[in-house]
Amino acid sequence: MGANDGRVVVGKFFAESAPEHRVLASVNQVSQRIDVFVSHKSDDESKAMAVARCVKELGLTAWVDAIDMEGATDNEQMVNRIQEAISRASSLIAVVTNVTNESWWVPFEIGLAYEKEKDLATYCEDAAKVHLPSFLWSWPLVKDHHDLHRWCESIMETKTMLQEAVMETYTDQDRKRAYRRRLFKIRDQLLG
Repeated sequence: MGANDGRVVVGKFFAESAPEHRVLASVNQVSQRIDVFVSHKSDDESKAMAVARCVKELGLTAWVDAIDMEGATDNEQMVNRIQEAISRASSLIAVVTNVTNESWWVPFEIGLAYEKEKDLATYCEDAAKVHLPSFLWSWPLVKDHHDLHRWCESIMETKTMLQEAVMETYTDQDRKRAYRRRLFKIRDQLLG
């Protein structure tokens, strides 16, 4: 067995059998997630951008189609981008105004997020003046930046708990044992 062969075996072994590497990969996937998908009708873009700015100021990530749809030239590409973004998102907030009822995209995005069991919220500054469909009352109603701040804090708490749970999957002792087992197995393969 040549020196290059040993490196291939070691690399393959680590890639296939290191459980803590998979844990770290899942932590990395969590960090690549989108915290808040901001759904809105294009007429409400300025409100959506203000919501996204507030979310980002609080330390969370936000996805807004006005920024993140660059290069999507047809409906199929747009649908694919929206589906991917909602899959990566932990929550969706729908910016709702009197013009939202003319949108086809906002109900599509809400339905997709609901189906994927995302945390949902409705952002509506004038809930008394806007006719909201009854299903939009099924989750938190965010009426202003104070409510948005509180809603984002709950997302941050959930995100922190998830990251802590993933990191606590393996204790230091478990890591040491797994590392020793890998080293012995590599040694046996190389000498083998």
